[in-house]
Formats: sequence, C-alpha cells, structure tokens
Amino acid sequence: MSSAHEKKKEDSVQTEIPEFVSSAGIAKLLGKSVRRIQQITAEGIIQTEKTPGKLRRYNTAETVQRYIDYIEKKHNEDATGKQALELKKLQAEIALKESQGELHRLKTDIASGKYLPIETISEDYIKFFTVLKKFLTSLPSRLCSQFMGYIEPVSLRAIEKELNDDIAEQLNSFVGYAKEEEGHDSRKKH
Repeated sequence: MSSAHEKKKEDSVQTEIPEFVSSAGIAKLLGKSVRRIQQITAEGIIQTEKTPGKLRRYNTAETVQRYIDYIEKKHNEDATGKQALELKKLQAEIALKESQGELHRLKTDIASGKYLPIETISEDYIKFFTVLKKFLTSLPSRLCSQFMGYIEPVSLRAIEKELNDDIAEQLNSFVGYAKEEEGHDSRKKH
C-alpha cells in the first residue's frame, strides 16, 4: 500500500502549479516558444519578478492572467478595427454613389440647356464660324503671295485654286451638317 500511496502523492505533485516558473516553464504552459516568451516580455505584455533567490522568474498565475488579458484585448481591437474599416468602406461607397448621382444630374441639366441657354451657344457658334470661314478663305491667297517669286505664277494659281476648293469643300460639309441640325431643331419646335 505504501507504493500506491506514494504513486498518488506523485500524481498530485505533478498537477500542482508552482508559484514561479522560468521562461521555458511559462512557454510550455502558454504553448509558445521560449523566443516568443522573450519577445512578449520585452514588449511589456508579461513581466518577470525577482525571486527570493535573486533569479528572474514569471509569477505563474499573474503571467497567465496578463497573457489572457492581452489576447482578449487584441481580439477586441481586431474586431473593432474591422468594424471601423467596414464603416469607412460603406461611407466611401455612399459618397461615390452620391457623386455619381450628382454627375448624372449635372449632365442632364447641361444637355437640357439649364446652365447656358442654347440660343446663346448658337449665337456664339455662328460668330465663331463666320470668323473662321473668313480666315480660312483668305489663307490660299495669303500663302501664294508669300511664295511669289519662288514658284511660277501658273503653278501658284493652281495651288491657290486647289487650296480654295479644299477649304470650300470642308466648309460646305460642315455648314451642310450644321444646316441639317438646324432644320432638325426647327422641326422639333413646330
């Protein structure tokens, strides 16, 4: 019986947790490496104490509790951080949708002539086109006068005629398009 009693006594000793443990002991208890225990000690998450024998050891109960607190705090911060990011993402999506709606409204308003009256734009367009037409039709004769003396007069006349024809053709196609649009707009009004 004495051997059974001693066996029972050994089992109870093995299940007792010492008040102070080394870094290897706390590493085993927390399921971490000794190096990780050293890191979290350096970070101030857990602390060592000087034992009566002047050794640095971990107070077992206090260290385990501090580590549990650290893990819970980290988990809560991660959850809060994720929620904050989700909120920022939703706010950004809302801002994007609002700006897209505003852009669409502006495009619609511009197309309907809300910002600039169509009549004003038409008048400015006619003035611009008139000035452009005068400038373009004067170019061939101005260019030929610059080349006089360098090119034979017959060749200059041919170049001038060709340039005038090209400019007239381009202007007529543009004016023809503008007249088609103008006729289309006047049909809408009636």
